[in-house]
Order: sequence, then C-alpha cells, then structure tokens
Amino acid sequence: MTVPIIVCTLLIGACSSTTSSAPSPTKFEPPPGTYRSTFTALKGETGFAGISVTPKAIPEGTFTADISVRLVGLKANTTYLVQRAQEGVGGRPLGGDGICQRSLGLFPWSPSDAAALAFQTVPLPNTGPLIMVTTAANGDGSLDFEFRTLMILAGTTNDVMYRLVDNDAAPTTELRSDCMMITAR
Repeated sequence: MTVPIIVCTLLIGACSSTTSSAPSPTKFEPPPGTYRSTFTALKGETGFAGISVTPKAIPEGTFTADISVRLVGLKANTTYLVQRAQEGVGGRPLGGDGICQRSLGLFPWSPSDAAALAFQTVPLPNTGPLIMVTTAANGDGSLDFEFRTLMILAGTTNDVMYRLVDNDAAPTTELRSDCMMITAR
C-alpha cells in the first residue's frame, strides 16, 4: 500500500510530503507515541485510523507536542480536518477527570453553559494553517506535525478528544479518538 506522509511544523507553516509502501495491517495500531488512540467511526467511513500525542518540554513552559495521525483504508482522495476538544481551559471544572465532557456536550460544556465550540480545527482558526490530512487513491494517509499552545502550562493535565471530519460545517464522515488525559511537559 502507498502511504503519503505529510510533515508540518506549525511554527513556520511548512509541510512536506513523501510516499512509502507498507503492508496492510492485520491489526491496526495507532502510531507510536506517549498517548495513543484509535479512531471510531461515528458517521461515514470504514477503515482504520489512529493518533498519537507526545508532549515535549520547551523553555517557554507551555504545551508542545508531536502529533501523528495514520489512516488506512478510508475514502480515497479525501481531505480530513484534524480537530480537538480540549478541556481544562478557560477556568471550567472537570478538565482532567478522563471523561471528555466537551466533546460529549456535557456539563460544563452543555448548551446551558457558556457558549464554546465542542471541536476546534487544529490550530485554532486565524492562528496558523489549519491541519488536514488527505488520503491517497487507496484511502491511506499519514500526517505528523508539532502543536504548540500558550494556553496550557507545563505540568497541567487536561482531557482531550480528537476527531477527523471531511467537512467542518456538515461532515459526512466523523471519526473520534478515545478521551485522553494528556499532561504537558
């Protein structure tokens, strides 16, 4: 199988792409990393997808991580937005309890609470290029990028769920990761 590999560095907005061959998985594993999850299809696609998030320490003392996404056997030649539902920001409670209330629309992220989008495309709009992964003709894709945010300090643990969608406003495909409790280094 041919897997396009795209590498992005958000700080400079550079992306590169290569193609490699790999055998079809008999059991899909998310990419290597500190926090790992497979994606579950809520709408649309069948196939396999996984994500890994590996936080790293930086002198600024804020959250920085290398993130890898792998797709196998999804819809051919399709672009997916990488989105996240990050908790523990903005002073809301329950940000590190392992439940991911924001992505589920539960308190303190329910419609009766202060307005906030459940999922936001990485990075936040107007702060850099939106992160997307495009599958090849065989439905496989790969993306590696560095993510930084000043909103999360080193040592902080937050719940986060990632999702892949083919359209932000009206997705026909939605894949979600498990809820991960990630600690910034």
